[in-house]
Amino acid sequence: SKTTTKSQKKNTVANLKEPINVPDNNQLDVPALEASVKCKNIIALKVIAKRK
Repeated sequence: SKTTTKSQKKNTVANLKEPINVPDNNQLDVPALEASVKCKNIIALKVIAKRK
């Protein structure tokens, strides 16, 4: 039996700061996710650089 229900998955997504769109076939858009993470990392690095 599956331990995760659809409502649990929705709660998990809702708990993230930014919602990740999960299509009905449950395949995440990995390239888009990686791009957004890279973008956030670049912004974070710029902020850290400014603090020094």
